[in-house]
Amino acid sequence: MTDTAAATPVPGTEGFERREIDLFGVKTVYFEAGQGPTVVYFHGGSTFHGFRWALPLAKRFRVICPHHPGFGASDDPRIGAMEHYVLHYLDFFDALKLGQVHLAGASMGGRLAAEFAIGHSDRLKSLVLCSPAGLDIPEHTGVNPMGMSPAELVEHLVEDLAVMSPYTPPVVPEAVFAKRLRREGMAAGKAMMSPTGLDHWLHRIAVPTLLVWGEKDKVLPVGRAKAWAEKLPKAEVSIIPGVGHATFDESPESVRIVGDFMAAH
Repeated sequence: MTDTAAATPVPGTEGFERREIDLFGVKTVYFEAGQGPTVVYFHGGSTFHGFRWALPLAKRFRVICPHHPGFGASDDPRIGAMEHYVLHYLDFFDALKLGQVHLAGASMGGRLAAEFAIGHSDRLKSLVLCSPAGLDIPEHTGVNPMGMSPAELVEHLVEDLAVMSPYTPPVVPEAVFAKRLRREGMAAGKAMMSPTGLDHWLHRIAVPTLLVWGEKDKVLPVGRAKAWAEKLPKAEVSIIPGVGHATFDESPESVRIVGDFMAAH
């Protein structure tokens, strides 16, 4: 395994150091900033808007934001099911010798973080789930972003489109943006179609858990928070008013809440 820095800029990662690690033949790119207790963040089904929202956390923590295999700058390897991503991140944690961390995940990354925590709570200090996917809640189905045009997708992620303007056309060439979304949409689709046992196993998450949800979430509506909270043994819920699915991007207050929660554990 090797760990090397690379200089290629990635939108939305300014302020982070880009690193690259080879995990048994899988090139995995991650972004790191700050010092202190370690926070690992699992992104959702797209990486185009980066991790700039997490820089305030880097004033208090060592923040590590990897690109999942099949996303962003990481390779497209043998990984296709959510359980494969869990195993990949066990290798990642071992290779970086992380010990216990605060783990956060949003949307698809929230499902991944929950599935990781079900089997590996011993590796965690706390868990933050932001609008997580993975539970079947028919009365709060929301909107499936698969098949949306790039413009429609962005419109469904946020209430304030200006938040995403630095990462979308015309700032980013339209063809480049669309190609990236297609690639990541295929990877996300494979992962999200894989079976989930969250309904039956959330009770095994043994660490303090914070559920964060945007009040205006169109993709996974805020009404889903209640079902999650009822299944998690140590859950707190924070509803963020006036923002959509990309809660951390739209709400600095949500990031402060997450930092305070982690610092308390």
